[in-house]
Amino acid sequence: SASTIPLSALVGMIIAAALGGLIYYGNQKLEDKKVLAFFMATVLVFLSVGLFVGGCHEFEEVWGETRKVWKIENNFWSHKELPMVVLKPFGYSASRT
Repeated sequence: SASTIPLSALVGMIIAAALGGLIYYGNQKLEDKKVLAFFMATVLVFLSVGLFVGGCHEFEEVWGETRKVWKIENNFWSHKELPMVVLKPFGYSASRT
């Protein structure tokens, strides 16, 4: 039933469909596709950096974490709450080691 689907999953699917539609529209309408290719490559690089940072964090948890260099205490900057949770897939964290 629809009540078992979390709201975040629905929002994620809507955003993904909208972004996919914009990319498709841009691909159809742009004559110079280099701009679109550069944009998509840049997004892919940022996502891969986020995946690498997340993997390094998991290794740190297993092998022992290093000391924190800095940590932002304000909840606005927390990587677990909106709006900064949107940047989490790109490697954002409220603290660095």
